[in-house]
Amino acid sequence: MEALFDRCNSIIHCVGLEGKYGVVVETSGGGEHSKLLGYMEAAVNTVGAQSVGGIASVMAGFRTFPQEDALFVTAQELGMCLCRSMEQKSHFPEQDAYLSAFRYRMMKLVEYRQKEWIYEYEFWKARI
Repeated sequence: MEALFDRCNSIIHCVGLEGKYGVVVETSGGGEHSKLLGYMEAAVNTVGAQSVGGIASVMAGFRTFPQEDALFVTAQELGMCLCRSMEQKSHFPEQDAYLSAFRYRMMKLVEYRQKEWIYEYEFWKARI
């Protein structure tokens, strides 16, 4: 995971998906969906995007899920919600505190590391 985050460093340091929207989708064999969806939504916020929501399901077998028809309807509704959010430029105030704090943290971190992170420093300097 650290290698993945390292490869995304400029997107993270510059909150590169600010103004964008995302949804999270999780399948597993054992559950704990609320924790996993929470972690994944935090990752969406970490790159600057707002999370529209998420969907999760335990797998019931190879490419099968319990209550599959209802799950697929919910997934389709979530996709439509994502499209509406993009069209209407929706705002999710419950995510503001995290987004603002993370943006500030990255700006200060980049300022501190400005000699090593030249691109990121120039990005933040231009925004201030």
